This record gives sequence, structure tokens and C-alpha cells, in this order.
Amino acid sequence: MTNIQNGMPAQQLRNAVWRKSRHSGAVGNCVELAPLVDGGIAVRN
Repeated sequence: MTNIQNGMPAQQLRNAVWRKSRHSGAVGNCVELAPLVDGGIAVRN
């Protein structure tokens, strides 16, 4: 698995299918997750 540090633009993950975490807040403060082909998980907020 490749460890990618904070700061990678989410747009570089062109085929990522993002979904909102169920732990996200209702007022727009959310965290989204996308599974990666290498088994990792991408996270954006």
C-alpha cells in the first residue's frame, strides 16, 4: 500500500467513488471516503 501524505488533490483520484461518512455532521462539516484499487482508503474533508 502506498502512503500518500495530506495535501494530495482529490482531483488526482479521477476514478474515486466518494461517499459521505455516517459520522459527518449535518451542517456541512463532512468527511468523505473512497476505496482505492490497492486496498487503501482515500479521505477528504
